[in-house]
Amino acid sequence: MRHHPRSLAGSSSSALLPVLRAWLALGLLALVLLPPARGFSQAIGWLPFWLVAAPLLMLALAEHRQMAVLVGALARRRRRLHARRPQARLLRGRAAQRGVRAA
Repeated sequence: MRHHPRSLAGSSSSALLPVLRAWLALGLLALVLLPPARGFSQAIGWLPFWLVAAPLLMLALAEHRQMAVLVGALARRRRRLHARRPQARLLRGRAAQRGVRAA
């Protein structure tokens, strides 16, 4: 089953992007405005990781996944185009041998 690259790029990872961006923005704001947010919590650990680093890593992963899908689609398209070209070259070569100009 073939998927269109836009349909894969528009999957659940892109639905998370606004949430991750908001999480990152609010985490940065909390780190700047709330000194206790720069510390350690017994329940969840180092707070700056969960407020900034975790959403930043998840954003990078989601963006990387989308780029991989798009690059893969472009590579498949390029392979299809290159697979068709030898036939065109062959036809032009035969036409040149016969003295007919190929259009």
